[in-house]
Amino acid sequence: MPVFVSPELDRARTELAKALESRMMVAMVANCTVTYSGRTGSDMGEGERLVVLKGDGCVLVHRGKDYQPVNWQPSGCVFQTRIEKGVLIVKAVRPSPLETLTIEMDRVEFLAAFRLRDEAEFVLHPSEEEMQKAILAEPGLIEQGLRVIDFEKKVAPGFVDVYGIDSGETPWSLRSRKTRLERLR
Repeated sequence: MPVFVSPELDRARTELAKALESRMMVAMVANCTVTYSGRTGSDMGEGERLVVLKGDGCVLVHRGKDYQPVNWQPSGCVFQTRIEKGVLIVKAVRPSPLETLTIEMDRVEFLAAFRLRDEAEFVLHPSEEEMQKAILAEPGLIEQGLRVIDFEKKVAPGFVDVYGIDSGETPWSLRSRKTRLERLR
């Protein structure tokens, strides 16, 4: 796992090319600009960003805030690297549909390459909205004889409220927080 702190651009390009050729995951922190062309277009001015290039050919460019990348390309991209006029250029070309993400770096603060092993199964649990729909369709999933009398019409992220009465006419309030169901009597 090669790791470089503040490498010269020539060294960064050499190590980056080796890692990409070996289909490794690369994480970089760099001062860069980003240009996208394809189905639409975008330009992002200079700033320090986290750039992730994965062995399957996807690329993510993150700012220092928010969880979503500000620019990205899905797997299947072909990476090209070069140095031109003192700038390290990484181009991610997606052949179909034809799209290009070009990252121009004048400074690399951090570069690391990883060969990750991950064969774990991924199990997606139901969303709050899916839980609400299931309870509304079949209240007996919660308790035999439960009748729904009302529910939140607009589901806010993280909460699903369903109100009901059980077979003994006891009021129920079901609230889901981050897919953990709580029943409040």
